[in-house]
Amino acid sequence: MIQYLDKKGRFLFTSKAIEENAYGTFYCRHVIGRHRVKSPDLPIRKTIEEADRDFAKYVRKHGLVPVTIGHNERR
Repeated sequence: MIQYLDKKGRFLFTSKAIEENAYGTFYCRHVIGRHRVKSPDLPIRKTIEEADRDFAKYVRKHGLVPVTIGHNERR
């Protein structure tokens, strides 16, 4: 899974939200836990593809750095 590192040291990624048929951009700072990135540029969407498009624009706008995290490293 490719994630992006922001200037606050958070790992950002798109994922399914708690609500049914809802996807958004989330972050984690530590191994466990995730929180939604609250930005007008990153609304909750009905599909992962829409959330990914919003996130791609956000990544370019903010110059985020890509990082690769193995499955076992995140959880």
